[in-house]
Amino acid sequence: MRAPIVHHSEIVHENPWYKVRHDKLTWPNGKAGQYFVAEFKGASCIVCVRDNEILVVRQYRHTIGLETVELPMGGMLGDDPLETAKDELREETGYTAKKWTKIGLVYPLKGACRMPFHIFTAEELEAGTRKLDESEDGLKVEWLPLSAWRSMIREGEITDTESVTAWAIYHELANV
Repeated sequence: MRAPIVHHSEIVHENPWYKVRHDKLTWPNGKAGQYFVAEFKGASCIVCVRDNEILVVRQYRHTIGLETVELPMGGMLGDDPLETAKDELREETGYTAKKWTKIGLVYPLKGACRMPFHIFTAEELEAGTRKLDESEDGLKVEWLPLSAWRSMIREGEITDTESVTAWAIYHELANV
């Protein structure tokens, strides 16, 4: 498939986490068009499994008006996905890890945004102090039994695409 020809591209919104780009273009079929793209530096997600349990966070997500159960994750402000993963794990859960492994890279919502989503495992965890930001007030941390995690995915209780994707990659690689 051929790419459209972009005639004009303009950033119409920008904040510390993402930009919104408006492109005026010509589609491969010759028709004029436009496209809006949310551009993120990226995000990192962390899978932590120990003793048949998985580390999750429960938090309220303003965008959907619900509390969700997710793996620890967060958006990149810098350029290093591993540093983002380390910071997010420590900030959200208080844990640090001695061993890190990158297991995946996916692009969620690729029809509307450009966001490289990096997936890591963290092992040999050490407990510490959390540093939540104001949007994470009330965030809860827990170790869920893997059987409960799997059941919640099957029953549609885990609705976070990135967490389910990270789990699927981890599951394939670890064969758990």
